[in-house]
Amino acid sequence: MKILQLIPTLGSGGAERFVAELSNELLNIGQDCSIATLYDLSKENNHVLTTINHNIKLFSLHKKSGMDLKCMFSLIKVIKQAGFQVVHVHSNAIPYIFLATIFCNNVKFVATIHSHAKREAGGFLTTFLRRIMFKWHLCQPITISEESNASFKEFYKFNADIIYNGISDYKVKGEITHCNNNEFVLIHPASCQPIKNQVLLLSSVKRLIEEGVNIKLIWLGSNQTHKDLFHELSKFLSNKIIYKGVVDNVRDYLYTADAMCLSSRMEGMPMTIIEAFSVGCIPLCTPVGGCINMIQNGKNGFLSKDLSESAYYNMLKHFINLTEEKRATLKKNSLASFNKYKIHTTASSYLKIYNTRY
Repeated sequence: MKILQLIPTLGSGGAERFVAELSNELLNIGQDCSIATLYDLSKENNHVLTTINHNIKLFSLHKKSGMDLKCMFSLIKVIKQAGFQVVHVHSNAIPYIFLATIFCNNVKFVATIHSHAKREAGGFLTTFLRRIMFKWHLCQPITISEESNASFKEFYKFNADIIYNGISDYKVKGEITHCNNNEFVLIHPASCQPIKNQVLLLSSVKRLIEEGVNIKLIWLGSNQTHKDLFHELSKFLSNKIIYKGVVDNVRDYLYTADAMCLSSRMEGMPMTIIEAFSVGCIPLCTPVGGCINMIQNGKNGFLSKDLSESAYYNMLKHFINLTEEKRATLKKNSLASFNKYKIHTTASSYLKIYNTRY
């Protein structure tokens, strides 16, 4: 089967990493998979690109800024010339398949909603195009968690199938030596952006440090999109709150850490939680989006009571005060939770969708 994965770009975000993982696994199980991006790619320091199998064809539709109709026609040309049987589109690329769903007969179109349905839908035009494609059964929507599906049903007034995101099994890429026996190490793998609400996490950790807790936070992720916000957050950085930037071995950091932290205001199904589960790292998150479906509070991780600083601080303090035996149990349960999010299961579920008419 010839499958095209379509996504706006390939950066360090969760949806981008998922597309790379899914494409690799589809190739592993005998499918002919390609990846197209709307925008031209920067290959400099692009760690996601290095994870994509060299047998997967990768190309761009050369999208310009704003709504680019030429890009829609370019996609139709690509689909027909290459003979793609399935086009699987992700995130903000969804409106760009609209004309293709009408003019490309016998092609199955699938769209994964990676975030809250209303938020991801965007403005009037992009929302209008999505509604037509989903309502007229031109494209089959897929949600990634129970919360994601609930937001879809509320916004579009009907249900969509749920397929959980997945990743491959953990393989050590390098040696990480940021830990010592007496220090709690927390990893925050997220790019700097308002929705990630880093001020909540950084202020909570700073408060614990000022109280004498032997704790270190390592922040991994890009700071290029919201430079003013990063400049504002830089006041929290110290030898105990460290910004490392983008790395290509996030799971190595998670493997040797005590916990993974997210303080987001909104999430779909965070790939970072799945990555944490895959190495038995305990997630400490805010109660948003798919986090509340993935984390069983007190069993395989913790959720703060709400989005306030006091709630997040109290969750961190509660985790730190746990006995070693309790943390070991949480770690074991975290690793066991990964069974639900293996990429082979995810790819097999999508393959069933690809093979059925909508």
